[in-house]
Amino acid sequence: MAKKMKAWIKTIRQLFSSEELTRLARKVGFIQRQRSLTAEVTIQPHHKVS
Repeated sequence: MAKKMKAWIKTIRQLFSSEELTRLARKVGFIQRQRSLTAEVTIQPHHKVS
């Protein structure tokens, strides 16, 4: 399952820019306010939020 998820994440990151991921996340309600956490960061396997 983890292997499939990594492949899915890789595909998503190749298809969409970080700006587009953020715009889509806002559109569907995943992001409602401006924060240091972005849609792109949430799908990265190992992320650090400052």
